Amino acid sequence: MESHRSNGNEEYQEREEITSSVDSLLPQTTPVNQEENPSIEISRKRSICTIEPVLFLIFFAWNLSGNVLTNQIVYQTCTALLGFNESDCRQLGTANESEYIESLEQKVQPYTAKIIMVRSLMEQILPAFCSLFLGPWSDKFGRKPLLYACFSGYISVFFLLVGISFASMIFTITPWLYILAYVPVMFSGGTCALITGTFCYITDITTEKNRAIRMGIAEGVLFAGLFLGSISSSYVLQLTNVSTVFTISGLFCILGILYIWLCLPETIDYEDFVGSKFRELFRFDHVCDMFKTSFMPRPDNRRVIIWLAIAGLVVSIAMMEGNMSVFFLFTRAKFGWTIREYTIYESVSIVVQMVGGIVTLCILKKIFGISDAMLAALSFGSDCLQNFTRTIANTPRDLYIGVGVGIIKSISGPMGRAVVSNVTPPSDIGKIFSLVTALESISPIISTPLFTLIYTSTIDTFPSAFNAVSTGGTFLCFLWML
Repeated sequence: MESHRSNGNEEYQEREEITSSVDSLLPQTTPVNQEENPSIEISRKRSICTIEPVLFLIFFAWNLSGNVLTNQIVYQTCTALLGFNESDCRQLGTANESEYIESLEQKVQPYTAKIIMVRSLMEQILPAFCSLFLGPWSDKFGRKPLLYACFSGYISVFFLLVGISFASMIFTITPWLYILAYVPVMFSGGTCALITGTFCYITDITTEKNRAIRMGIAEGVLFAGLFLGSISSSYVLQLTNVSTVFTISGLFCILGILYIWLCLPETIDYEDFVGSKFRELFRFDHVCDMFKTSFMPRPDNRRVIIWLAIAGLVVSIAMMEGNMSVFFLFTRAKFGWTIREYTIYESVSIVVQMVGGIVTLCILKKIFGISDAMLAALSFGSDCLQNFTRTIANTPRDLYIGVGVGIIKSISGPMGRAVVSNVTPPSDIGKIFSLVTALESISPIISTPLFTLIYTSTIDTFPSAFNAVSTGGTFLCFLWML
């Protein structure tokens, strides 16, 4: 074993000397500071497979169906809950809205916002609790089980949505039934399992030198999935129907779970464990150890650095999730946008952020060597400016200007996590990331109802008020990372 490890290290050093700087962006199977954490043995098996396609597949599936589901909830709220005429309800969110249809939109949206809020809370509350256990457990039993859990949950969600939407074509059913489709996510970990597993996996296979770049690449791939899902959703819906859109999303999740099973190598060796892995999951001593690890004193003010980075990540996620829960409804109410107009805007925003993030990392990080903390601060500042532009927007053009000033907002997450991982020992990274994910998941439980309340209360007077709240929150994040 020692000989094998030595040969692996020599091969890695030789490769670093002869390859170009681009190769530093590719996956490395050598763990960080393995001597400090002998319990984590990462497989030496070379593989061309990386974790980025997993992110692409799941985020493509989410964005392909996300706005379509919102549109369907608006329609069924109009017909089933409020009892309006079906022909009038079909005109909601179309380009030929009359004054009467616009007034109908104002009546439907508050009910729709509440349904979306409940769905968001279902995706967050129990998974946030479970995420407290996921990181410490994955440090012992691997990262892939977390990914399996996430994809399995969303496969169930999408095919339940297929059944409900198909039934709605035959019967008049309440849109609250769509909430039941998200029950599997409550017990599978949802995005908490995905984020914890993904960033722990990336930390396992990278060094401090290339970790921020790899996390940035992962974020770029994530945005590529969002872009393609968003830009194609209205066209797929026009060519098919709602049930088909949900079916395609479910098939992409199936493809993702097959990729994880067949291609993705595990980074944690747990073959010597004897006993029930499931029983080990809900051990509260692991949670206690996680909190002790997170609050323990560290040299060079590292504890302060960790918690400032965590605060920035959590508040920014709270602002983003709260904003997203009502932003589509906002564009419909203020600018009369159809689902196609919104998906075009969303797609442009995603492309700008994806390209801007990659270019920023290549120039500021690789060439000028700017620190991860400063890059995170610049990203939060960019996000703050975009939210401010949205607040004062009077025309759709103003929203697109906001996209331009928010060009580097996408790197805040990778840079914030890079800051945390760079000052945290490898043996503690799963625990820290688990706490980060739990706090990020809990924050929308507060922000989503808050933003929904603000939007429904100000829709007739100042519908952009929730954007002003986002501006203030992201400005705080900017200050913390300076």
